[in-house]
Amino acid sequence: IGKKKYINVENDIRQLQTKNSLLQARLLELVDEDAESFELLTQAYTMPKDTLGYQSLIVQATMNACKAPVETIEICVQALAILEEMMKKGNKNLISDVGCGILLCQAAMKSAALNVYVNTNTIRNYPEAKKIESRIKFLIEESLPKAEKDMENIMELMR
Repeated sequence: IGKKKYINVENDIRQLQTKNSLLQARLLELVDEDAESFELLTQAYTMPKDTLGYQSLIVQATMNACKAPVETIEICVQALAILEEMMKKGNKNLISDVGCGILLCQAAMKSAALNVYVNTNTIRNYPEAKKIESRIKFLIEESLPKAEKDMENIMELMR
Protein backbone atom coordinates (compact mmCIF):
# COMPACT_ATOMS: atom_id res chain seq x y z
CA ILE A 1 0.00 0.00 0.00
CA GLY A 2 1.33 3.39 -0.97
CA LYS A 3 3.72 2.05 -3.63
CA LYS A 4 3.37 3.31 -7.19
CA LYS A 5 3.87 -0.17 -8.59
CA TYR A 6 0.76 -1.43 -6.76
CA ILE A 7 -1.53 1.61 -7.11
CA ASN A 8 -3.92 -0.30 -9.39
CA VAL A 9 -4.58 -2.96 -6.75
CA GLU A 10 -4.32 -0.82 -3.63
CA ASN A 11 -8.09 -0.76 -3.04
CA ASP A 12 -8.26 -4.52 -3.54
CA ILE A 13 -5.49 -5.04 -0.99
CA ARG A 14 -7.25 -2.75 1.51
CA GLN A 15 -10.46 -4.78 1.11
CA LEU A 16 -8.52 -8.01 1.60
CA GLN A 17 -6.94 -6.61 4.76
CA THR A 18 -10.37 -5.65 6.09
CA LYS A 19 -11.77 -9.12 5.38
CA ASN A 20 -8.72 -10.68 6.96
CA SER A 21 -9.12 -8.56 10.11
CA LEU A 22 -12.73 -9.70 10.48
CA LEU A 23 -11.71 -13.34 10.10
CA GLN A 24 -8.92 -12.89 12.63
CA ALA A 25 -11.31 -11.36 15.15
CA ARG A 26 -13.75 -14.23 14.71
CA LEU A 27 -10.99 -16.81 15.16
CA LEU A 28 -10.07 -15.20 18.46
CA GLU A 29 -13.70 -15.40 19.58
CA LEU A 30 -13.76 -19.06 18.62
CA VAL A 31 -10.91 -19.78 21.03
CA ASP A 32 -13.16 -18.75 23.92
CA GLU A 33 -16.18 -20.54 22.48
CA ASP A 34 -14.16 -23.72 22.10
CA ALA A 35 -13.00 -23.55 25.72
CA GLU A 36 -16.57 -22.95 26.92
CA SER A 37 -17.98 -25.87 24.94
CA PHE A 38 -15.22 -28.15 26.20
CA GLU A 39 -16.11 -27.19 29.75
CA LEU A 40 -19.76 -28.06 29.11
CA LEU A 41 -18.74 -31.39 27.58
CA THR A 42 -16.56 -32.14 30.60
CA GLN A 43 -19.47 -31.36 32.91
CA ALA A 44 -21.75 -33.65 30.92
CA TYR A 45 -19.31 -36.54 31.31
CA THR A 46 -19.18 -36.05 35.07
CA MET A 47 -22.89 -36.79 35.40
CA PRO A 48 -23.87 -40.30 36.49
CA LYS A 49 -24.52 -42.50 33.44
CA ASP A 50 -27.91 -43.52 34.78
CA THR A 51 -29.11 -39.90 34.71
CA LEU A 52 -32.28 -39.51 32.66
CA GLY A 53 -31.29 -38.26 29.18
CA TYR A 54 -27.56 -38.82 29.82
CA GLN A 55 -26.77 -40.10 26.32
CA SER A 56 -28.75 -37.32 24.67
CA LEU A 57 -26.90 -34.76 26.77
CA ILE A 58 -23.54 -36.28 25.79
CA VAL A 59 -24.44 -36.16 22.09
CA GLN A 60 -25.65 -32.57 22.37
CA ALA A 61 -22.55 -31.45 24.30
CA THR A 62 -20.27 -33.29 21.88
CA MET A 63 -21.92 -31.71 18.85
CA ASN A 64 -21.63 -28.33 20.51
CA ALA A 65 -17.92 -28.98 21.12
CA CYS A 66 -17.50 -29.51 17.37
CA LYS A 67 -18.95 -26.13 16.37
CA ALA A 68 -15.89 -23.95 17.05
CA PRO A 69 -13.39 -26.22 15.27
CA VAL A 70 -15.70 -26.64 12.27
CA GLU A 71 -16.10 -22.89 12.00
CA THR A 72 -12.33 -22.54 12.38
CA ILE A 73 -11.89 -24.73 9.31
CA GLU A 74 -14.48 -22.71 7.40
CA ILE A 75 -12.74 -19.46 8.28
CA CYS A 76 -9.37 -20.86 7.25
CA VAL A 77 -10.85 -21.75 3.86
CA GLN A 78 -11.85 -18.09 3.49
CA ALA A 79 -8.43 -16.95 4.68
CA LEU A 80 -6.72 -19.19 2.13
CA ALA A 81 -8.74 -17.53 -0.64
CA ILE A 82 -7.65 -14.11 0.64
CA LEU A 83 -4.04 -15.23 0.79
CA GLU A 84 -4.21 -16.58 -2.76
CA GLU A 85 -5.45 -13.22 -3.98
CA MET A 86 -2.75 -11.41 -1.99
CA MET A 87 -0.17 -13.70 -3.55
CA LYS A 88 -1.32 -12.59 -6.99
CA LYS A 89 -1.82 -8.87 -6.29
CA GLY A 90 0.31 -8.00 -3.30
CA ASN A 91 3.83 -6.70 -2.88
CA LYS A 92 6.20 -9.44 -4.03
CA ASN A 93 8.61 -8.54 -1.22
CA LEU A 94 5.95 -9.75 1.23
CA ILE A 95 5.34 -13.09 -0.47
CA SER A 96 6.97 -14.99 2.40
CA ASP A 97 4.33 -13.52 4.74
CA VAL A 98 1.63 -14.92 2.47
CA GLY A 99 3.39 -18.30 2.60
CA CYS A 100 3.48 -18.19 6.39
CA GLY A 101 -0.22 -17.39 6.42
CA ILE A 102 -0.94 -20.38 4.20
CA LEU A 103 1.10 -22.68 6.44
CA LEU A 104 -0.69 -21.40 9.52
CA CYS A 105 -4.09 -21.95 7.91
CA GLN A 106 -3.12 -25.48 6.93
CA ALA A 107 -2.01 -26.22 10.49
CA ALA A 108 -5.13 -24.65 11.97
CA MET A 109 -7.37 -26.67 9.68
CA LYS A 110 -5.65 -29.94 10.50
CA SER A 111 -5.65 -29.15 14.23
CA ALA A 112 -9.32 -28.25 14.18
CA ALA A 113 -10.10 -31.47 12.29
CA LEU A 114 -8.32 -33.46 15.01
CA ASN A 115 -10.43 -31.65 17.58
CA VAL A 116 -13.60 -32.65 15.72
CA TYR A 117 -12.52 -36.26 15.25
CA VAL A 118 -11.66 -36.77 18.89
CA ASN A 119 -15.21 -35.67 19.71
CA THR A 120 -17.13 -37.42 16.94
CA ASN A 121 -15.28 -40.63 17.69
CA THR A 122 -17.27 -40.89 20.92
CA ILE A 123 -20.61 -40.60 19.08
CA ARG A 124 -19.63 -42.29 15.82
CA ASN A 125 -22.99 -44.07 15.40
CA TYR A 126 -24.99 -40.84 15.30
CA PRO A 127 -25.87 -39.26 11.94
CA GLU A 128 -24.90 -35.84 13.28
CA ALA A 129 -21.31 -37.01 13.75
CA LYS A 130 -21.10 -38.42 10.25
CA LYS A 131 -22.49 -35.18 8.81
CA ILE A 132 -19.86 -33.07 10.57
CA GLU A 133 -17.06 -35.43 9.56
CA SER A 134 -18.23 -35.32 5.93
CA ARG A 135 -18.32 -31.52 6.03
CA ILE A 136 -14.77 -31.11 7.29
CA LYS A 137 -13.46 -33.83 5.00
CA PHE A 138 -14.94 -31.95 2.04
CA LEU A 139 -13.51 -28.59 3.18
CA ILE A 140 -10.05 -30.03 3.76
CA GLU A 141 -9.95 -32.04 0.54
CA GLU A 142 -11.05 -28.98 -1.44
CA SER A 143 -8.67 -26.52 0.22
CA LEU A 144 -5.43 -28.14 1.26
CA PRO A 145 -4.26 -29.37 -2.18
CA LYS A 146 -4.79 -25.86 -3.56
CA ALA A 147 -2.90 -24.40 -0.60
CA GLU A 148 -0.04 -26.81 -1.29
CA LYS A 149 0.06 -25.65 -4.90
CA ASP A 150 0.13 -22.02 -3.73
CA MET A 151 3.05 -22.87 -1.46
CA GLU A 152 4.91 -24.46 -4.37
CA ASN A 153 4.34 -21.27 -6.39
CA ILE A 154 5.58 -19.12 -3.55
CA MET A 155 8.70 -21.23 -3.12
CA GLU A 156 9.42 -20.90 -6.84
CA LEU A 157 8.97 -17.13 -6.68
CA MET A 158 11.38 -16.89 -3.77
CA ARG A 159 14.15 -18.99 -5.28
